[in-house]
Amino acid sequence: MNTINLVMIVIIFVVLVYYWKKDRIDNRSKIEKSIEYMLILSAVLSIAVLSILEQSILFYTSKFFDTHSMWYFFTGTQWSADAINGAKFGAVPLFLGTMVVALIAMLVAVPIWGIVGYLFE
Repeated sequence: MNTINLVMIVIIFVVLVYYWKKDRIDNRSKIEKSIEYMLILSAVLSIAVLSILEQSILFYTSKFFDTHSMWYFFTGTQWSADAINGAKFGAVPLFLGTMVVALIAMLVAVPIWGIVGYLFE
């Protein structure tokens, strides 16, 4: 695990222990306290899951870029996962495809938005 993530998890557990152990004298019911603890636990679990996900993504990304060029990934114009003829992972077609889809969506949505705005004024 990354040191920063480990420190964050330790700090969160220290805060949890503080909330569990501190003696508050007030009139809140046990149900409200249990809901508070469940929310704190949900926050801790979501941070832990995101930390594990981040570590997994960084690990596999580093393994990928150990075998493939980062420059070719961002500037290459071919995407072929054919392992027999040599895999080529150029992301430019993916970026351009995303831009074309977004442009088509805007060409459809903006006129409709204008018509609806005109009709409801």
